[in-house]
Amino acid sequence: MADKNHAGYPSNSVTLVTNQIIKMLCFDATEPSNGNSDRRNYGNNRYIYSNLRQWLNSPAAAGQWYTAQHSADQTPDSSHVWNGVNPYSGLAGFLNAFTANERAALLNTTITPQTAAGRRPARTRSSPCPARRSA
Repeated sequence: MADKNHAGYPSNSVTLVTNQIIKMLCFDATEPSNGNSDRRNYGNNRYIYSNLRQWLNSPAAAGQWYTAQHSADQTPDSSHVWNGVNPYSGLAGFLNAFTANERAALLNTTITPQTAAGRRPARTRSSPCPARRSA
């Protein structure tokens, strides 16, 4: 448990944090048609557009959680994750494993990235997920 009874949240709200990696997945797939070379080669670094955010927040069945978030967005399939490792476009959404009661107990939150100094960062970088290398 990270915290309980955050200011601005309902009474007895609890924030949970995992003590281990949930699953080794890239933050976002490469976006070959993106005009920004970093996003074309490494995926989008903005959480709001990340494949990982969609997957973590989806109760959808296998292969049904992804929806393009912008015109250059790309599904995290084996052709668009690093070296074809750990594609997850065909997985069920993370919340699919939760019961209806467990999902109903979750609270919506807003994530605002900040630096250690408490300011919003000018730019953030995601873990690289470069395109699959050809043999």
